[in-house]
Amino acid sequence: MMKKILITKIAILISVMLYAQTDVLPPQLVFPANEAVKQMPDTELDWYASAGVGEVTYRVELDEDAGFSNPVVYNTELSSKKLENLFFGHTYYWHVKAIDDTGESEWSDSYSFTVISRIVPNKP
Repeated sequence: MMKKILITKIAILISVMLYAQTDVLPPQLVFPANEAVKQMPDTELDWYASAGVGEVTYRVELDEDAGFSNPVVYNTELSSKKLENLFFGHTYYWHVKAIDDTGESEWSDSYSFTVISRIVPNKP
């Protein structure tokens, strides 16, 4: 009898824990590393995928202002985003949020990177 009660309590506890964990977690940024320098103007942003309910998509914000006052917004189903036409010598800030069938995560940490100042040919 005690064994059945214990098993029932464990099953209820597991059910509650699984049900309570429906929020999608914010992505974890991978590349470029925070405060990276000498990045190419077509760098690729990369982050670890988030687990969620149903299909998970991502919203990426990129801005030259750390407060994201005028961001360029990208939506993607991938856990990376290839950028293009970034300005030489500029510093950019970026963060990502995950979106699933139940809602959206908080924003990830914000990282920054600086694009190389110029391309120097190694041959004349």
